[in-house]
Amino acid sequence: MKVVNNNVYIYSSDIYSYMFCPRQIFMKLKYGPIRTPAMANGSAMHKFIEHKATEGEIPSHISKLKEAVNISNSIDAVIQSVERYYMQYEVMPNVFLIGKPDYIGAYRGNVIITERKPYRDRLLTGELMQVASYALLAHAETGLDYNKITCYIDKYDRETGEIIKREHVIITEKLIDELLLIINDIVHHLKNNSMPDKGTMCEYCPYKEMCD
Repeated sequence: MKVVNNNVYIYSSDIYSYMFCPRQIFMKLKYGPIRTPAMANGSAMHKFIEHKATEGEIPSHISKLKEAVNISNSIDAVIQSVERYYMQYEVMPNVFLIGKPDYIGAYRGNVIITERKPYRDRLLTGELMQVASYALLAHAETGLDYNKITCYIDKYDRETGEIIKREHVIITEKLIDELLLIINDIVHHLKNNSMPDKGTMCEYCPYKEMCD
C-alpha cells in the first residue's frame, strides 16, 4: 500500500496480508518493507514462473487484456503473455486497486487467472480475497461478467515448486462485496490515522518488535 498525492494505492497482496493481520500493511506503510525469507522465496517463485511461461498467441503489440479476450474468440488456444500483467482500477474516489496475478490469459472470450501459493491443506481467506481482487480488476478492464472470469489457485510444494493441488475459486457478487468491504475498512483506518487490530500470527511478523 502507498499514498501518493492524496491517492491511495492498495495492492492485491495487501488484501492477502490484511486477512492475516489487518495491522501489518499499516506498519509496512509507516516503517517500510522488511524482507523476510518467506518473501524471498515468493520472489524466487515468481521469477521461476516468468521464466517458465511460454509465449502464447497474442501478437507482441497486444498489451491490453480486453484485446486478448477479443482475439481469443476466434483462436482455439489459451492466450497467455510471458510478462506478468498489471491491472489497476479506481474502486472509489482516489482509491486504486492494483494487481498482478501469476498467470493471466484469455480462452474463447473468457479470462483465465491463476495464482500460485505454498501448499496448505485448506484454502485461506487471504488467498481467496487476493484472487477475488484479480477478478474485480479483470472485470473492470474487460467488462466481462464474473462467470466468464475463471480463477485458480495452484498450491505448490515449497521445496520442489511442483504443483500439488489446484483450487478452483468461483467468483460471486457476494465475494466481491466482501472484498469491497475490506478495502473500505483499510481506507477508513488510513483516513482516520487509526491502527486496526492485530492478527494472530505475530511470531512470524517482521514488524513484531515495533508493534504496540
